[in-house]
Amino acid sequence: WNEVAVQVAYETDLDFAREIMAEEAIDLLGEEMAAGIAAYRESLAETPVELEVYDQPTVNVTQGESWVELRVRYLTHPRRGQRVKNQLYEQILARFNEHPDRVAFPMSRNR
Repeated sequence: WNEVAVQVAYETDLDFAREIMAEEAIDLLGEEMAAGIAAYRESLAETPVELEVYDQPTVNVTQGESWVELRVRYLTHPRRGQRVKNQLYEQILARFNEHPDRVAFPMSRNR
């Protein structure tokens, strides 16, 4: 499992931003993630552990001091982890920048 975190301003349309993050992760990792989840579920079936495993990437929200952090969580091969993270981050930022009316980034107010 891996995550990409993006900080956005409180004025952001969070549902819209979460949807974009999930779409980009699915576009990049959809088939690979589905195969990985299937293998993961097979392994879990042989243990007494009961975990909820999602088929799709999930986006979690946490509150920061002056921003909201959105974290998209997905499954990828460990050897590709950082490369996938970089690519996904760039794709998400590009999509966010296409919608400045719906996604805003936090601004520092320190002097």
